[in-house]
Amino acid sequence: SSPSKIQNLLQSYGIPDGTPVIGLAVSQGISRYSESDAGQHLKVLHHIVQKILDELKAHILLVPHVQDTKPSNDDRVLATQLLESLEFNPRVHLAGADHSASEFKGLLGACDLVIAERMHAAIAGLSSGISTVVVGYSIKAEGILSDLLGSESTQDGLLIPVHQFLDSDQAWNTIQNAWHRRQEVENQLKLALPKI
Repeated sequence: SSPSKIQNLLQSYGIPDGTPVIGLAVSQGISRYSESDAGQHLKVLHHIVQKILDELKAHILLVPHVQDTKPSNDDRVLATQLLESLEFNPRVHLAGADHSASEFKGLLGACDLVIAERMHAAIAGLSSGISTVVVGYSIKAEGILSDLLGSESTQDGLLIPVHQFLDSDQAWNTIQNAWHRRQEVENQLKLALPKI
């Protein structure tokens, strides 16, 4: 999608120009795939979003990348639960329209950092040159990050296995580290993406 269209979308979701934005692609299905506790997952998401709001002073753009007729796999369900837990904080925005894949990619590409529990959201962030923290529940995440940035990238805080992510402190430390390293990672992606 064109930059002007994405800028209009961000404004329509209430995100002011020049504001730091972290894209959060939550997964309604990740608890089922990883056989982890859905209540704990929501609690950790709430905790890290609150920390981002308080400490990084960024806005959050919730990206429900998978929309499905089955509520158990529809990311809008979890995104709405997260909004409710945050009492609809005005700095947390849900990209809840029926967006095309190119619009979702454009929205993620306009962020300063992406946190992705969905693989295609991670690919959208990384292929847009945005530092992306991947919450992994399968070997796919490790493979994509290794191909793009080398195997050390999985040890440098861009990949966090879902079971570690469910520890609020580990999740926050990973995200905080990625936030401080985002320019370095973006520079690495600029070099790697043309080859890929």
